[in-house]
Amino acid sequence: MLVWDMQPDFSIIQSVLLAAIVVWAVYRRVRRSFGRQLLAPKRMWIRIGLLLLVGALLAPAALATSAHLAASIGALAAGVALGLWGASETKLLDADGKRYYLPHTYTGLIVTLLVVGRLVYRLSLGLDRGRALAGAAGAHAGAAAAVQTPLTLAALYLLIGYYVCYFMKVLAKTKHPAPTDFESAAETRPPS
Repeated sequence: MLVWDMQPDFSIIQSVLLAAIVVWAVYRRVRRSFGRQLLAPKRMWIRIGLLLLVGALLAPAALATSAHLAASIGALAAGVALGLWGASETKLLDADGKRYYLPHTYTGLIVTLLVVGRLVYRLSLGLDRGRALAGAAGAHAGAAAAVQTPLTLAALYLLIGYYVCYFMKVLAKTKHPAPTDFESAAETRPPS
C-alpha cells in the first residue's frame, strides 16, 4: 500500500489536541492558585459569564436522570460553600500602585485537581470507547460520553459553583474591604 493512499486517523489527532488543551488549562489554573494575582475585574466577570454559560450548556445532561440532577445540585452547593470559604480566606494586597489578591492556595488547588482528575479519567475511558467505533464520529461520541455520568457532571458543577462564587465574593471584597482583608507587602515577598 502506498503511503498517500492511507487515510489519516483523526481520532488520534483529536486525542492529542484534547490532552494538550487539558494540560494547558491545568497549568494555568494551578499557577493561579499560588502567589499574588493581579486583580482584573473585567477578566473575572468574563470568567463568571463563561462558567455560567458552560453550566447552562450542561443543564440538559444534569436533568437526564434523578441521579444526575442530585449529583449536580449537591456538587454546585458544595462548590458555592467552598467558594465562599476560599474567598473569605483570600487576602488583598496593594503594591506597586495596583491591587492584587492572594488566593487561598489549597482550596483552589483541591477543586482543580478533583475536576481534572475526573475529566482525565472519563476522557481516557471515553476515547478508548471512541476508538472502538469507526471514524471521527466515534471519537466525538467518546468525548461526549465524558459528561454522561453523574460523578463527572458533579465535578464540573463543583468547579462552576466554586469559581463563580469565589470570583463574585473577591470582587465584592475589593469594593468594600475590611482592614483584616489586607496583607502587608512584606509578608508576600519571597525570602532573599
